[in-house]
Amino acid sequence: MNLGPRQHFGLYEIKNRFSGGMGTVYQVGHPTWGLDIAMKVIKESYARDPASIAQFEQEAETWANIGLHPYVVTCYYTQRQEGSLCVFSEFVPGGSLLDSI
Repeated sequence: MNLGPRQHFGLYEIKNRFSGGMGTVYQVGHPTWGLDIAMKVIKESYARDPASIAQFEQEAETWANIGLHPYVVTCYYTQRQEGSLCVFSEFVPGGSLLDSI
């Protein structure tokens, strides 16, 4: 999947695209919250494997249960958009964690 700015994916407007290890991360506009969030679309090779899906959902649930923390990006929810498994989180501008380290 190769989405670009101003395209829509489900309810979300794509604003920017970034590379990721297990998928692609997009900066998207949330239609009702009025803010930009990060949407990671998991690669199909992971999304076809039930064990990978279960692990992904468990890790996302653990992440979301951390709650608000000043040093951890907030995970909002996971959901399927147009058949793709996605995780939605706080969008933090300024590059990757690796760039910051």
